[in-house]
Amino acid sequence: MTEENPTTSSDAVEWTPGKSVVLFMNIAGIVLMALGLVLYFLAWAGEDGSTSFVFSGLAMLVGLVVTLALTFILMVTHEGIHGVVVAAFGAKPKFGVTMIGKAIPAFYCTAPGKRFTKTQFLIVALAPLVILGGLLFPVVAFVPLGGWLVLPAAIHLGGCVGDMALAWVAARQPRGTLIEDMKSGMRFYR
Repeated sequence: MTEENPTTSSDAVEWTPGKSVVLFMNIAGIVLMALGLVLYFLAWAGEDGSTSFVFSGLAMLVGLVVTLALTFILMVTHEGIHGVVVAAFGAKPKFGVTMIGKAIPAFYCTAPGKRFTKTQFLIVALAPLVILGGLLFPVVAFVPLGGWLVLPAAIHLGGCVGDMALAWVAARQPRGTLIEDMKSGMRFYR
């Protein structure tokens, strides 16, 4: 992953992911989601060894609605965690919805005008992955009805690829760089 679309001003460099980075992130997200599906399924099945389920008719519709609702809740919680961490660093979080590739809706949280240190930015970017990942696995494995979270948790893991990509690019910046999170990328102040 490289800085494909850097824009330089007198004191800042803006980075937005180019087409090849977006393609890489989509492929990585699908791979992470598939891996998450296997891992969360194994965690759920490992609790009591029971893996049988049948969906037909109304049960299939209920399953779809529950899965969509839980996925939505995880997405909102994910962005809420970003917001709490942003606020903890003294910034005012701004939430919204955008379209990825003009096709997929996505929630976001930014802090316009706030310049984070690299460490702060990494914490903001990775907090939902660490917190939700740390909570979802034991819930799926040990909580009755945790199996309902197998697919939503896997979707969440795949969706974290954007945060991981931002963290990776931010971590590669020189020491002392301040980072502003933007809706479409990042701005680096060196």
